[in-house]
Amino acid sequence: MRDLFEKYVPFIAVAVFLGAIGVAYIGPRATYQILCAGADSCIREWVGALSGWAAAIGALYTINAMLLIQRQNVDIQLHPSMTIAKKVRQKCINNKRKIQNLSERFSSEGPMLIELTKAELSDLRKLVRGFGEDDVDRFEEIEYISPTYLRSLRIALVKAQKITEKSIMSPTRLIPRKGIVVDTDYNTVRKAVMRAAEHNTRLREASERFLSRWESRGLDDPTEE
Repeated sequence: MRDLFEKYVPFIAVAVFLGAIGVAYIGPRATYQILCAGADSCIREWVGALSGWAAAIGALYTINAMLLIQRQNVDIQLHPSMTIAKKVRQKCINNKRKIQNLSERFSSEGPMLIELTKAELSDLRKLVRGFGEDDVDRFEEIEYISPTYLRSLRIALVKAQKITEKSIMSPTRLIPRKGIVVDTDYNTVRKAVMRAAEHNTRLREASERFLSRWESRGLDDPTEE
């Protein structure tokens, strides 16, 4: 609606103004009787009135142009923030499956010994890398989320990764391999996965709130072509 207003208001104003002049030109006598009945200085009064209307139309067009410029400036300022928010939201969507897979393996309270698959080890590495990227820090500066929590989560995930990357004798295959989580380390890895799930939800909700605030302003999303 706002786009239509910005696009067509100047043309409508000019059309109305020219139409009034045309009516007056085609029927000057009838126009005089209708508009100037009982007036001693008709021309002066109508010139003054038309000047006022012309000034109002000009002011309306100027205000409209200023609002358009302001909107463009807001678009430019928010463009980087919108891009980061979209990246973080997509990252959280991708993280959800990895976290669900790991959460299923650590659903029971320990301590116990488990062997992670290569796919689960890969998921854990990707979580460490994903939560460690700069766009997460930049988004948390835009939409304030406790940086202390993110730092502690990163420490917990790195610790869990180190545990799972150690080559330990597999009790089932009788060979050293990665992905063995012994009973003494089980709860450490389990807590890291649970914290990743909590913070992933927190980040996704924050990014969706930020994006919805943008959309509620009725502005075009500068990240979409």
